[in-house]
Amino acid sequence: MSASERQDKIPDIRALIQEIEEQSSDDDYIYRGEPENFEKVSSSLYRQYRDIDVEHFNIEVVQKEILNKAKEYTRETDEFEILAELQHHGGKTNLIDFTIDYRIALFFACDGSHDKDGRLILQRREAIRDQIRRPQNPANRVIAQKSVFVQPPKGFVEPDAEINVSKDLKQPVLNHLRKYHGISTETIYNDLHGFIKNQGIHQSAYTAFYAARASSDAESRIRRQRRSEVTMNKTKQDSYEKAMTHYTRALELNPNFADAYNYRGVVKANLGRYEEAIADFEAAIQINPHYADAYYNRGNAKDSLGRHEAAIADYDAAIRLDSQDADAYHNRGVARESLGQHEAAMADYDKTVELRPDLADAYNNRGNVRSELGEHNSALADYDRAIKLKPDFAEAHSNRGITKQKLGRNEEALTDFRRALTLAQQQENNELARHMEAKIKDIAISSVDPSSSSDRTLNALRSTAGAWKGTHDPETLKQAISSDRLAVSRPRPKL
Repeated sequence: MSASERQDKIPDIRALIQEIEEQSSDDDYIYRGEPENFEKVSSSLYRQYRDIDVEHFNIEVVQKEILNKAKEYTRETDEFEILAELQHHGGKTNLIDFTIDYRIALFFACDGSHDKDGRLILQRREAIRDQIRRPQNPANRVIAQKSVFVQPPKGFVEPDAEINVSKDLKQPVLNHLRKYHGISTETIYNDLHGFIKNQGIHQSAYTAFYAARASSDAESRIRRQRRSEVTMNKTKQDSYEKAMTHYTRALELNPNFADAYNYRGVVKANLGRYEEAIADFEAAIQINPHYADAYYNRGNAKDSLGRHEAAIADYDAAIRLDSQDADAYHNRGVARESLGQHEAAMADYDKTVELRPDLADAYNNRGNVRSELGEHNSALADYDRAIKLKPDFAEAHSNRGITKQKLGRNEEALTDFRRALTLAQQQENNELARHMEAKIKDIAISSVDPSSSSDRTLNALRSTAGAWKGTHDPETLKQAISSDRLAVSRPRPKL
């Protein structure tokens, strides 16, 4: 849902809250939220045996038998406390969860079954006072949910009032509760058993989510295989599209699934659909404002669009949330380098290698900054370190060769360019391969008489160091030869 669509829902959310408050104003109520309009407001034990003829079914007898069995596994002697513990662990009991806070009930009405309307149930305390129970030693989740339990003699209650919650309002309401009241999945399901219960509610969404992850993992395996670029791109495209379908399905089943938005955003970014990716990362952040990886990935997408200052702001946010995130420091350095902020970029790369001394990308990029600042020997030391960590690092071989060429060490530079060319061809990095061919030819013709004509020079160039894979346009060749651009590298997206 876009920001404008969320804004459009604000009056509807306010109207819903006003309706709840007006309904509650004339008496003392407890509340229950349900994601669907079920037939009855009933206990889990009643729902298990609902097909039995009610006239001849005594639910209290069944519960008593359950209690007698349960007593064998606990030192607790109070029967209600045993029932409360069974309820907490997901056991079938004749207890119905209610809450004294309508906003928490509203959360439960919206969290699940996103293709159906939910409902908020209002129950007067006075009407069922003798059925309301509170545990003496409540679990953390019971405290967080401000729970009270209703123990109805027939297994169900007839509510005093119900308020429908439209399926179209569920996600906006969840966003509103998180933003303005601190009510969210993390606060409601705040222990291990709550986590398990939340998994059960959204099991179908998790299934779709992990199917998408499997598709993404398959793409990673494909990338390591040797094949033609056309086949590679088609296979990657198919894998990404399959993953996208599964992530979208997960979000249809659970629109409050921040991880699914983040992962789908990464897939879209890999497909070059950066604006769509940014929208997904923003949705993940809207659901979970403390989602450091979503800020990091949104920064990557913005940086890919050339919006370097905005990217830096996102990396700043990721670092505030996780001060040990080496990748965030590294990519902030890349963005700063793009803006010509060399000293600031250097500080970020220094921090990166402090946190992750094995990150070859950081040494490569710090070497680039040092080379730009004229610190060529220090740059070479960084490239050496990058290559030691990652021997097939084509960009680092290329950058080391360019720096050596600046120092007049052409024979050494030629060795690096040839190695970079071989690696670039193996890795199907055609842009770097073309650049290396040009640099090799540049060194090969360096002994040509400067007084010779431009055409003679270009002819010598064309006949040296193998066939040129790209255009033979003279201006393009000259630009490739004269380019001393240094290849920047960055870590993968955060998943």
